[in-house]
Amino acid sequence: MWFLSLKARTLFLIGLILIGNLLVGLLISESLLARFGQQTGQDQLERTARMVDRLLAIQRVNLERQARLIGVLPIMATVIENQDKKTIQDSAEEYRQSLDLDLVYAYDNEGRFLANLGPEPPEEATLVGMVHQTLEQGSVSLGYLSVAEHLYLVALAPVGLPHDPSGVILIGQHTDQRFTNEIKRLARAEISILHNRKIHHSTRPLAERQPIEKHLFGQSTTRLPENLEDAFFSALHPITDDKGHEMAHLLIQVPRNSTIELIGQLRRSLLLGGGAFLAITLLLGLTYTIRRLIRPLEEVVQRLRQISTTHDLSLRLPTEGPTELAQVGLVFNELMTSQQELVANLRESRQVVTSRTEALELANARMTEEIAERIRGEDQIRKLSLAVEQSPASIMICDTEGYIEYVNPRFTMLTGYHAAEAIGRNPRILNSGQTDPKVFDDLWATISQQKVWSGEFINQKKNGEIIVESALISPILDESGQTTHFLAVKEDITARKKNESELVQAKLEAQAANRAKSEFLANMSHEIRTPMNAIMGMTSVVLDTELDEEQSECLQIVYDSADSLLAIINDILDFSKIESGKLEIILEEFELQEELQRVADFFSLKLQTKNLAFSIHIDPSLTPSLVGDPVRLRQILVNLMSNSLKFTSEGQISLYIAPVGEMGPNQLVEFAVADTGIGIPQERQEAIFESFAQASGSTTRKYGGTGLGLTISKRLVQLMGGEIWLESAEGVGSTFFFTLPLAPGAGQVAPEAETFESVDLTGLTVLLAEDQPFNRQLVAKWLENEGVSLVMAESGDRAMSLLKERDFDLLLTDLHMPGLSGLELARLIRAGKTRQPKIPIIALTANAFSETKTRALAAGMQDFLAKPFMRHDLIQAIIRQLSAQ
Repeated sequence: MWFLSLKARTLFLIGLILIGNLLVGLLISESLLARFGQQTGQDQLERTARMVDRLLAIQRVNLERQARLIGVLPIMATVIENQDKKTIQDSAEEYRQSLDLDLVYAYDNEGRFLANLGPEPPEEATLVGMVHQTLEQGSVSLGYLSVAEHLYLVALAPVGLPHDPSGVILIGQHTDQRFTNEIKRLARAEISILHNRKIHHSTRPLAERQPIEKHLFGQSTTRLPENLEDAFFSALHPITDDKGHEMAHLLIQVPRNSTIELIGQLRRSLLLGGGAFLAITLLLGLTYTIRRLIRPLEEVVQRLRQISTTHDLSLRLPTEGPTELAQVGLVFNELMTSQQELVANLRESRQVVTSRTEALELANARMTEEIAERIRGEDQIRKLSLAVEQSPASIMICDTEGYIEYVNPRFTMLTGYHAAEAIGRNPRILNSGQTDPKVFDDLWATISQQKVWSGEFINQKKNGEIIVESALISPILDESGQTTHFLAVKEDITARKKNESELVQAKLEAQAANRAKSEFLANMSHEIRTPMNAIMGMTSVVLDTELDEEQSECLQIVYDSADSLLAIINDILDFSKIESGKLEIILEEFELQEELQRVADFFSLKLQTKNLAFSIHIDPSLTPSLVGDPVRLRQILVNLMSNSLKFTSEGQISLYIAPVGEMGPNQLVEFAVADTGIGIPQERQEAIFESFAQASGSTTRKYGGTGLGLTISKRLVQLMGGEIWLESAEGVGSTFFFTLPLAPGAGQVAPEAETFESVDLTGLTVLLAEDQPFNRQLVAKWLENEGVSLVMAESGDRAMSLLKERDFDLLLTDLHMPGLSGLELARLIRAGKTRQPKIPIIALTANAFSETKTRALAAGMQDFLAKPFMRHDLIQAIIRQLSAQ
């Protein structure tokens, strides 16, 4: 019997041993399976994050492509430029239906809203900033936008020319529940979309969303509350654009129950697998024994089936095995040999007939193919003829001598020449005489080399009307490679050239307006700062004298008012620089603690006067040395601190600084200025960062200011790649937040500029070139008290004459003077037109623009003082130049 054989018993024993080992291993691997489940949950989080990235990337690419396509359509540029709201809405409806869009907004080239399809656009600074950023950059930008409590992925594209757009078109797709459920269906996870510190879409119940929002945005950790953390594996995944900027976040949560279920399924699978292995082992032993008994008979049956199926008469049956089967094989093989000989004789007779039949079929196939080829050729010629006749382009065919042999109907419609009038004549009938002759020389030189030529002609119609045509002319070659004809395909671009000319003219006019604006601001700066210099300077001179208490108080009020006026002027100039794009961000390494101390020192007196507490809180994990623009950072903090100080009468002001996440090469640092002031009403919070905006009209009358401080701060934050927002409650206080990307520094901050102690200036001879008499008097009072011998010149020409007559230790010169300006005076001195080509020169100017300082230094001046300046500033500048000699 088969079960008594040694091999069968061995197989059965091995199977029992393997199953026993499998069951023991399953019992002792409980902890390993648990760890496997933990890793499986984490792996599912990573796979889900990668899948979400791919889905969102595909959505962003599709939306960006659609926005770019709409932006370059000429019809959209035209209707936006004309502000035709009805046509804009009709066009937008077509785009929304054909491109599966949920909202479409249109803006003009000033960023003003024109029309919309979908919900009304929100009145928030983020949307306005995105529109202006798109106008300035001239390229498509992406982002997320909250509209009517819903979240949209939006793309903004400039309409028209990128360098001078007619406006902006905004398209968006709703990140609705279907999109969230699609991700959950594929990922088997809980998905929540977070934007602007709020969950917009989530597969979570409503009761669980608020604790998640508070925990995620109220602390710096990304862990969830215990009741949620124990039930899910969680990850907070940023949604970024192609530049790496965070636009929103996805909260991905994988249920732990699914992992526990997976472990149970694995255990059941192992038990079932063990039982199956035992059954298979027993079955294999039985099968092996049976096959040993019936295998010879199966081989005979298989060979008979093969002969029946393939009709291969060369196959033979085996003659080994039991005696009866061997005899059957011998008889069958003799029969197949006889049959094989008979079939061979029949094949010889059939081969002769087949060869004749094949020759006849081949001849018929060739004839059929030739007929089909001729039909296809005639059909292609007919289609080509129809395409040329109905082409919207003007088509002309000339022979090698340049005479016209064919023109299509579009040629007649465009030029006014009928085919009978044009055929046989030279294309010179269209020459207006306004095309440069070099164009024709280049044309013939190109097509003579059997190359394609493209260019433009200024031609004229039959009635004398001038048209501009874009042409593509190519040679037509025969089979031997010789030129037989020339083909010209032309398009009327007269309207387009006219539009381009108008656009260029409009651009030149805009540039001229910008230059006029810059010149106006420079003149206004000079005209305002010049008397301000005298007001503040003379006031400080009188304050240094013996005064009674009332006089001192009155003059201090004058000085403080002048200082406030100067701050307003500086805000307007900074705002103008930002608007014109001339404000530069300079990155350098700096010590954060030093910059914060400067801000604290600046406000120390005012804080003491109002009896307000002030504190600075820096996260210990933040590196002390950072890389950024310390000047602009200090300006933002000063603006926010000034705002808090202005509206806080009691309590305290606090400054908080902490990194967002772990420190890295592109670290995002969050700053917060909190106060206990009057607060800002909810309805005014969105507009508080707008230009010249304040919380209410009474704010200006009660507290003063231009309303530009927060606007400038917002623009500076955006220029440095950050964001700014506020949280406020009326009557409780306000907190202004902003983030900046500040990389950790190497701890090698450049030393501060050298300071100079007081130096005796007695006997120093100084020449002052200044056309304003009160500024001459102010400088004279300051320097005469120092023992300086001062010589004054009321113009640049007078200063030039004095420099030719005698020597001076130093020259102080205004830049704007009648006749010879300060810049021209400096250039003449450095060119050797006076006695002292190397005399130290200090510029005194009321123009505080950086380009003015650059021109002054380029003209050969060593130092630069912007009006109004104080006595200490002037003395220190003189000491610096004397020490440098």
